[in-house]
Amino acid sequence: TVITGFLYSTGYLKPYLNKKPDLWIRLHYLALVWLQASMIMVTLFRNGFWFLVAWELMTISSFILVIFDFDARGTIKAGLSYLLQMHVGMIFILAAFMISSAGSEAISFDNLRQFFQSNSNWPVFFLFFLGFGLKAGFFLLHTWLPDAHPAAPSHISGIMSGVMIKLG
Repeated sequence: TVITGFLYSTGYLKPYLNKKPDLWIRLHYLALVWLQASMIMVTLFRNGFWFLVAWELMTISSFILVIFDFDARGTIKAGLSYLLQMHVGMIFILAAFMISSAGSEAISFDNLRQFFQSNSNWPVFFLFFLGFGLKAGFFLLHTWLPDAHPAAPSHISGIMSGVMIKLG
């Protein structure tokens, strides 16, 4: 999906080449590369700190991509709503990691097994559910979706719905 999104972007962005500053077009492609890299990193890291760094890179790069057409009505509002909700989700994930890794040397997915064996699963599960559910756009946690997807260029909306929200 990311490769086809990138290929589609070359045609999609043609009308914008004379309307948008060259720097903004370059930033768009840089953010697209960072989105791809961060989505790969999110799947590879078991260390909670590096996972959250990749998670935030995914959020910031997708925010830049969502607000590409920043001068269109409602785009900045949709982008800021998306960014705020993704940061709230990250705080829930961080809290879940901090609770499940209490007494450990580092925050990590590896700590979950030991934590769940000797503690109640519900509080940490609920925090992870809220954090990942916001990114995934789960029912009742999807308030950013109706605004961000139409605001984003179509190739970005396709990447977000085809890949990124699945990572949540």
